[in-house]
Amino acid sequence: VVGAEVHNFELVDLSYAPEIAQVMLVRQQAEALVEARRLLVGSAVDMTHQALGQLEAKGVVLSESARENMTSNLLAVICSHSPTTPTVQLKS
Repeated sequence: VVGAEVHNFELVDLSYAPEIAQVMLVRQQAEALVEARRLLVGSAVDMTHQALGQLEAKGVVLSESARENMTSNLLAVICSHSPTTPTVQLKS
């Protein structure tokens, strides 16, 4: 009987065609971006909830529309990639 017996095999180099490698990289980057967004939004929700809770703990009474407005504003500011501009609403 003639032959060879393989005891160990290691893949040293694995190469993909450039177009396949590029697609795989884009997919990997997209998955990382989605995961980062999940983390960012989850943290923004927690921060907003905590901010509203702290205001209530200090005796600030907010109407339902004020809570909704503050929640919307805080989430927009925390999740935004651009600098925010403070504004003051003036009622006449």
